[in-house]
Amino acid sequence: MKRIYSVLLLSLVILSSCITHKDAVNFQGENFPPSSARVFPNKRTPYKIQPNDVLAIRVKGLEQTDTDFLNLETSGGFNAFNPAAVFVNGYSVNDSGYVVLPVLGSIKVANLTINEARAVIQKSVDKQLKNSTIFLAMVSFKVSVIGEVKNPGQYYNYNNQLTLIDALAMAGDITDFGNRKKIMLMRQTDTGNEVVNLNLTDPNIIVSKYYYLLPNDVIYVQPLKGKYGRQNATNITIIAAVVTAIAGTVSVILNLNR
Repeated sequence: MKRIYSVLLLSLVILSSCITHKDAVNFQGENFPPSSARVFPNKRTPYKIQPNDVLAIRVKGLEQTDTDFLNLETSGGFNAFNPAAVFVNGYSVNDSGYVVLPVLGSIKVANLTINEARAVIQKSVDKQLKNSTIFLAMVSFKVSVIGEVKNPGQYYNYNNQLTLIDALAMAGDITDFGNRKKIMLMRQTDTGNEVVNLNLTDPNIIVSKYYYLLPNDVIYVQPLKGKYGRQNATNITIIAAVVTAIAGTVSVILNLNR
């Protein structure tokens, strides 16, 4: 009888630690997903360049030799930038908000969007060269994704726009034990670190101002309580099996000695 109670107790522990279907579904709601196409208005604020950002700048002209003095190149060309080469092959924005370019000198780009900075640099280049075109991209846009994701780590973005969903996808998506209602976003601001909890099961997250990420954002996916319950249940199962085996062995020995 005691063994039956033990089995029932163990079964209750295992069942209480199970992950339900609802725990693993994003964007929940009575009318979600919608039966027909629906627009979620979201006003994305274009990112403005900040000090310590690193920019990849390249100038194209009719005679490439005329523009070589501006172009920092890796052996693979403009598209060969990688995290290890970012600070070697890019132009850093200094603390005053300027990039310092050969011949052209200091150009202020802080608090400008990528397109605005491109136009400002283009104007400076036009004073030195004719029929040239500026290509500009930010190569220091990285986010960190940690916690209950399949591949935690730092990820670089090269298209100047990154959403929460994009970042989670880069990290291999949330694990079965990730709490979709408790995703912590940590963001550096001029006044300190801003921390906010995001609920991925709420469809309205799409219209949140935090849906679009900024450089150096940190995303932490917290675990479900069931994760530790499942681990404890596994440990209990192992212990119960060992105890049962020992009890069986002792019982056999006692029977042989009678």
